[in-house]
Amino acid sequence: MKNHSLTDYLRRTRLHPILSLLVLAGALLVGSSAFTAITNADPTSLQVRLFKTELHNGSAWVTVFDNSAGVAVDLVTNPGAAFGTGTIAVGTYNKIRFTLENTLLYSSGVISTCSAATNASFPIDNAAAPTAPVTLTFATASATPPGGTSWYSNGSDANPLLMTGAVQVESGMTTNVNLQLNTQNTLACDSGSNTLTLNSPTMNVASRVVAATAFAGGDYWVTHFNIQRSPLRNPDGTVKKPRSLRRTPVATGPPPSRT
Repeated sequence: MKNHSLTDYLRRTRLHPILSLLVLAGALLVGSSAFTAITNADPTSLQVRLFKTELHNGSAWVTVFDNSAGVAVDLVTNPGAAFGTGTIAVGTYNKIRFTLENTLLYSSGVISTCSAATNASFPIDNAAAPTAPVTLTFATASATPPGGTSWYSNGSDANPLLMTGAVQVESGMTTNVNLQLNTQNTLACDSGSNTLTLNSPTMNVASRVVAATAFAGGDYWVTHFNIQRSPLRNPDGTVKKPRSLRRTPVATGPPPSRT
């Protein structure tokens, strides 16, 4: 059997649409089609396994979190769970890269005529093996290359997905980085074939500075509560006043960044 390339096929079939238009010119064609009902629903579980998180400092990727076994989190039943924590230098990072297991696992109850699903597979990259690590890169619109501005933004380093805001890491503070997936109505049950399909969830990255993690230095009034009800007194009988405490923080590494 002779093989034909796609270009050969297009060359041979280029005139077919034109001929069809000529034949139908001046005629009214009435037909009918049968459509099966599609029922949408939310998954009851969506498990994602993360191996690594990296931030780009303008010249190179810097690893924040790395676990060779991966950390699995169910984004439906436990959406606030952390994949891990790490440390990185203070700065503004306009690119982030996640290394995930290629297969997401989803579950559902009975939907219309479709049976319940338990840990069904959804691949990120159809060309990769189910357990292979795959990367998803996000970048701000001001990054190089920018995120989301290409017609072919696929999460690669060359064509990153859009991250609406840079990841800001401040001294003595914790930064939370959230990989958010929208799973609402992503399941589709085809009543004609009783086939359940997970449509690709949409996703984005959000980050925020949340809390201090180290003593920042300076003057502080410290109140000590004694188990005794009576106030502490000086030898002359006067009540002891709270004293000013000044501490110098010990030099430590950069603050942790939570993923």
